[in-house]
Amino acid sequence: MSSKKEVSSAELQICEPLPSHRELFLDDYTYCPLCGDELLYTHNTHFSHLEVAEEAHCQCCKIRIKNNNYRLQ
Repeated sequence: MSSKKEVSSAELQICEPLPSHRELFLDDYTYCPLCGDELLYTHNTHFSHLEVAEEAHCQCCKIRIKNNNYRLQ
């Protein structure tokens, strides 16, 4: 037979809820995957080619993380 003390110790532990897809996306977009420092974004607009060049780099790691080109409409 199990005592009341043993039953209470077998209760489920409550864990923090998992982050949403939005929170995961924002963390990936905002912070460096290596050190967790905030990324610095620069945007260069090329009106002759109708595009914007977006670059993200980490000042702590000294690496470029992202380099994306977007078309202007």
